[in-house]
Amino acid sequence: MLVMENQIGSLLLLLLFINCESITSSGNENINQEVSEIDVQYSSNISDELQTLIFGFSSITHFTPANEALVRINKDQIFTLVFALNDENLPLLAALQEDNSYDFNFENTALALLSTITSPFVDRPPSKLTDTFKQHPDFNRLVERLDYLAHKNKSFIQDRSTLSLINSISENLASNFFVKTSISQPSFDHKISGTNSLNVHGNTKLPFKLSIKDLVRKGKRSSELYPGRNLESEIYHTSTSGVSFEVDNGAFELTIESDLIASESRIQKLARDLILKSHSVLGLSTRNYSKSNLLDVSTQEIKLTKALTKNESIKLVQDHFNNNKVMFEDYFLKKLNLSANHRDDFILYLNGIRTLLLSQNTHSTFFNNDSFYDELDKLNSYNESKTICFENSIQVNCQPSVSEISYSIGSEGCSENEYKITFGSGFFAPFGLDKGSKIKVNWEFGPNGESGFWLLPIKKSKRIVNGRTETTGCFNFGPLNELTLSLSIKDHDNRISNTSELIIYKPNNKAIRSTDEPSASLKI
Repeated sequence: MLVMENQIGSLLLLLLFINCESITSSGNENINQEVSEIDVQYSSNISDELQTLIFGFSSITHFTPANEALVRINKDQIFTLVFALNDENLPLLAALQEDNSYDFNFENTALALLSTITSPFVDRPPSKLTDTFKQHPDFNRLVERLDYLAHKNKSFIQDRSTLSLINSISENLASNFFVKTSISQPSFDHKISGTNSLNVHGNTKLPFKLSIKDLVRKGKRSSELYPGRNLESEIYHTSTSGVSFEVDNGAFELTIESDLIASESRIQKLARDLILKSHSVLGLSTRNYSKSNLLDVSTQEIKLTKALTKNESIKLVQDHFNNNKVMFEDYFLKKLNLSANHRDDFILYLNGIRTLLLSQNTHSTFFNNDSFYDELDKLNSYNESKTICFENSIQVNCQPSVSEISYSIGSEGCSENEYKITFGSGFFAPFGLDKGSKIKVNWEFGPNGESGFWLLPIKKSKRIVNGRTETTGCFNFGPLNELTLSLSIKDHDNRISNTSELIIYKPNNKAIRSTDEPSASLKI
């Protein structure tokens, strides 16, 4: 019997252990987190009447009824902003934890709101930020506005005047704490890499549409999206900072422009940046960000009908996140590892934070802490085109060229006393040699002999980039000893190459008795 009782006791203990395990491993990561309880106090300027309007205190993890006079928040949370909510669950006051307590008053509310949307984006100590806030001419107006609204039981997150004052002070920070980038135009570098592969890199953080068009082989055109350089931050890194095109011998037109595709990519990058800045505001590590999240993916569905300015782009992204509140809430609920039991409390809290973030104007610190935003403001409409030429995987000048002349000499095929000279050179014509292209040959007997030139059409209409000219002439040196030949080409658009020159000396094995004019025929 004793053995049986011990077995039953062990079984009950095992079942209890299994039950405990099922609770702590159910995916609810916050059940066993320690919770801090922090005292709440009101400054003397918060009247008893106003205190009766406070329904409760909302932290990032908990809602606590006002009659308990304390704030509950998970101990691992580094973001300590707390709202004092009215009976409609809208914030009337705000405060940051200081000396292990929350002191609610109108000045602290103003400082808490301003710090929340600026401190993560300026490299200044909190004390200097506080002094800067207080010195701004709109700070006292903000404090007075918060006082007025609270006594009317109206929330600052629904008041345009309050949000405008916050923006005004934030804008001042942006202009004082940041060195604005002097931007004239983006600069794109290109170089040939490997075999016939052109790599293009830009110095701008903005996405641009890059296209390359083969100017010789008509109709062949390819396009890629330059993703923009990485933001100067740990928060997100693009997989590449350039694009690559396959090229061949000849001329190509590289076009860089801000078109619809580039503008849509800018919207996605702006939305991604806003998500990441929300991480910073909420005290989350941006290293945990994943671009595959549904909130980020949703921005890829935005389609534009025109390229947008900075103001239009920011407004579109803010509207998108306002219209996807549930997705916004779900994303950060998961990132904060909050349980489903805390969802309602978190939504009360996030409502105030989201409103603050999505009400920032285009001149605020929030949207001016990185040169990306300067570029977005100044380079929303841009178009550049350049012609580049390649020969044997080397970038070259976009002019036709001829190489050193070579020749052979004989006597057969010409009249008596004439030499048959076949000569030519290699050529490179980056735009091809289409119908209307010509070879020019200058000849001169020396010293001080007869001279002349031939202008010979290139009879083939096919576009040719590389090849070799071949000209045959019959020459009678007469009493002179040398013949100077020079050769150049002109393409169908009247681009003229360099001139290659050759001196041929009269052979000694044949007597020259006449000075017949030479003749020539052309082979290519």
